[in-house]
Amino acid sequence: MSSQIPQDYLKDLTAKYGVSDAEFEALALALEERPTLEIAKQLGVSDVAIRKRLGEVYSKFNIVGGRPGKIIELKQFILSQYQIRQSSSANSRQDWGEAPEVNVFYGRTEELKLLQKWILTERCKMLALLNLAGAGKTTLTVQFAKRVINQFEYVIWRSLRNSPTLSELLTSLIQFFCDRQETDLPENSNAQISRLLECLQAHRCLIILDDFETLLETDKLAGYYRSEYEGYRDLLQRVAEVNHQSCLVFNSSESPAELDLLDAAKVRILKLKSSEPIAREIFKQKGLSATAKEWQVLVSRYRDNLLAFKMMAATIKDFFNGNVAIFLESTAFFVEDTIVHLLEQQFERLSKKEEEILYWLAIKSDPVSLFQLKQDIFATGSLSSLLMNLESLERRCLIEKKTEGETTVFDLQPLVRKFVANRLIDSGTEEFCQILVNKKLSNLQIIKFVDFSKLPKGNELICSQNSLGITQNLKNNIHTRLMKIGESKAMLNSLNEFLSNLPDNSPLEVGYARDNVRYILKEMKNC
Repeated sequence: MSSQIPQDYLKDLTAKYGVSDAEFEALALALEERPTLEIAKQLGVSDVAIRKRLGEVYSKFNIVGGRPGKIIELKQFILSQYQIRQSSSANSRQDWGEAPEVNVFYGRTEELKLLQKWILTERCKMLALLNLAGAGKTTLTVQFAKRVINQFEYVIWRSLRNSPTLSELLTSLIQFFCDRQETDLPENSNAQISRLLECLQAHRCLIILDDFETLLETDKLAGYYRSEYEGYRDLLQRVAEVNHQSCLVFNSSESPAELDLLDAAKVRILKLKSSEPIAREIFKQKGLSATAKEWQVLVSRYRDNLLAFKMMAATIKDFFNGNVAIFLESTAFFVEDTIVHLLEQQFERLSKKEEEILYWLAIKSDPVSLFQLKQDIFATGSLSSLLMNLESLERRCLIEKKTEGETTVFDLQPLVRKFVANRLIDSGTEEFCQILVNKKLSNLQIIKFVDFSKLPKGNELICSQNSLGITQNLKNNIHTRLMKIGESKAMLNSLNEFLSNLPDNSPLEVGYARDNVRYILKEMKNC
C-alpha cells in the first residue's frame, strides 16, 4: 500500500474522516496486510484494542456490517480516492464556487450508492435533492461530487443564494466550459441555453446548483418562479429533454412545479430522510452518549433535521455538562434560534391558505385525512383548492403524506409542528389584543380561521410532561398582555361590545371569531 499511496496523502484523507492518531497507526499497518497480533505487538497494546481501533475506522468510512474483507474494501476505496485525485487534477477542470468544505462525513451510505447508480450507471440528466434546510442536502452533494469527480471533464458548483439572473448563471457556466475563451455570448436566454447544451453535449459535465428555492415565488402556491426568474424553468426542461452526456444537480427546500412533469427516465428525485446513525455520530464527536430510550425521544422529536442535532449536541455539552437526560427533562422541545430562523424563512414563503392548513395540522395530535381537514377548515372553498394547497405544502417539504389503510392522511414533522404551534400562540395573542384596540376583523387570520376549542388542552403537542399545552400558553400570553392594557372589567366590557357588534349573517367574514372570543373570555375568568 505504501508503495502505491504517499503516506502524507493517507494521513490527510483519514484525518478528513475523523481518524485519530492511534487509529491511524493501526490502520497503516493493517493496510500492509499484517496480522492483528503482529500489529498489537508492534504497538504494545492488546489485539482486542487493535480490533476496536480498526472497527472505529471502518465505521468512519461507512464500511459496516459483520462481513469479512473489510480491510480489502477499505484499501480499494483509499486507492480509488487517490487515483481520483490524480486523475482529476490531471484531466478535469473544477470550480467549486461557494461549496462548503466537508472534512467529516457520516452515514448516508445507501444514498451515496443510489446517487452514483443514477448518475454513473443510469446516466440521468438531472437530479434534485429535496428537504427542509438543515437536512444535510449540501453536505451530501459535496461528498457525492467528490466521489464521482473522475467521471467528468468539468465540475462546477454554483450557489443561488443571492438569486443570480439566468443570464448571469449561463454566462458563468459557458465561460467556464470554454476556458474563458467565449467572449461573444448571445444576449437571448434561449440562445444562451442552446450554447450551454452544446457544451454539455461535447463534454461530460457535472453542474451543481445549491439553494434553488431562492428563485421561487413567495405568497403563492409552491414551485412557481419569481417573475424575473421564469427562464430557469426553460433551463431545467431543456436540460432534461435534450440529448447530452452531462448531469445537472440541484438542492432545494422546495420542488419546482415542472419537476414532476419531466421525463422520469432522465430525472431523479431524492427526498432525504432521517438518519439516526449520523445523529449518533454527531453526538459521539461531542463526547455525548444517550440511552436507547433517550435516542427514541430525540429521533421522534427532531427526525430529519441534522442541523438540529448539531445544535442540540453543542447545547448539551456546553450547558448541561453532557447529560442528555437532564437536557430532555429541562428543555421539553428545544428549538435553537438558528433552526427557528430557517423555518421562519420557509414560513414567509407561504400563502395565507397554506398557513391556515399548517395551523390546523399543528393542533391535531394525530394525522388528519383530507375530508377531516375540509370539515375543520372554515370556508375552505372547493376540495380541489384544498388539494392544490396540500400539494404545495408537500412541495415545500413542510407536511408529510402517509397512507393508513386505504386512507391518505397528512401530518407535520415534530420540529415543524412545534414551530407552527409557537407561531399560532404568538399570532393569536397579537390578534386578540388587536381586537381590543380597533374592534375590527380585518387582517385577522388565527382568530377567524382556527377553532380555539379544538386546541390541545395538555401536553399532546409539546411531547413533555413538564410543558404547557397550546391553550394554556395562549391564555397566559393573552392574560399578561391584557393586564398591561387596562383593568379586567374594562377589558371584559370591551370584548362583550365586540361580540355584540359582530354581524350574524356573515359567516365568511366572522369565521370562528365569535366562538373564539367567547372561549377566551371563559378561560380568562378561570385565571
